[in-house]
Amino acid sequence: MNKQGIQHIELGISLFLLFIGLIFSVTASIMFYSEKKLALICTEPVNALVTEIEESSNRSDMTKTTRHTGSKYSTIYIPVFEYTVNGEEYTEKSEINASPCPFNEGDTVEIYYNSENPKQIYVKTDDFKSNFIYFLFIGAGVLIIIYAIVKLVKSIKGNK
Repeated sequence: MNKQGIQHIELGISLFLLFIGLIFSVTASIMFYSEKKLALICTEPVNALVTEIEESSNRSDMTKTTRHTGSKYSTIYIPVFEYTVNGEEYTEKSEINASPCPFNEGDTVEIYYNSENPKQIYVKTDDFKSNFIYFLFIGAGVLIIIYAIVKLVKSIKGNK
């Protein structure tokens, strides 16, 4: 392969990495912002009963990612809360999807609701852990973006 062909491949790889870095950073930033926004508007505390833990399973084909055949299942758990605001009962699913679930059926948990829309709830989680994960993904995305930009600049300078 000639030098120009190699430069085109390097350019393609750099653009692909730039795209991946943007996906990491933007997705984690949106999720972080959404959670913080929900925490800001859901400020009224109420005790809620965990009435159900819904399970949601994802199946991925392992033959594409490993040497093993078959499927790999991952399960996330979605707690359902029942609570009363101004004499009216509400049953809402949490925005938190966790594995393992931090709650059990029958637990009483303090949640927060939006006083203007009591169906909108926020469940406090381990802020350090969730913030760490968000910033880990944002940071990884930024590092990938920086690396991709450096490679792009080198690739473009190499073409001149």
